[in-house]
Amino acid sequence: MHASKNFAVAYLILVIIPMLGLAGVLRSGSKLIAPSAIGGHWKMQANAPSLIPVPCAGSMATMRDVDFTISQSGKYFALRFANSVMPSASGLIEGTTIKVSIPLPPKGVKEVGCSGGHVFSLIATLDSKTNPNSMAGLLSVNDCAACPSAEFRAVREQ
Repeated sequence: MHASKNFAVAYLILVIIPMLGLAGVLRSGSKLIAPSAIGGHWKMQANAPSLIPVPCAGSMATMRDVDFTISQSGKYFALRFANSVMPSASGLIEGTTIKVSIPLPPKGVKEVGCSGGHVFSLIATLDSKTNPNSMAGLLSVNDCAACPSAEFRAVREQ
């Protein structure tokens, strides 16, 4: 009788309780939604307006036709540009919205009217239904009223 009681307690502790815990984890995890996959090599074309008379024009112009690579982990990602002028940046994907802040390249700080405090803001919407995937959005310079935004489109290479 004593042995069967010990067996029942051990069975409860070693089997039943872990199974209940596993069921709880699976139930709570079933509501999670994985973010869209955006990792890979992308080609971007920006439709920048006339940039000559505005601050940071040279830095914005470096973003016109540029390739970049995204390394993703969950909803966070790192963005590295193929050209060495632009620094790497990190961002966030929420649903189909991609947001990244790109520090001003060191070259841009030397431009007239362009201080080192400026940051490029890239906000895009991912279209994962197209093949290859694409994104479209706006590239702007934060805290610069004189700097126009530039529309861009990027396509992921297969």
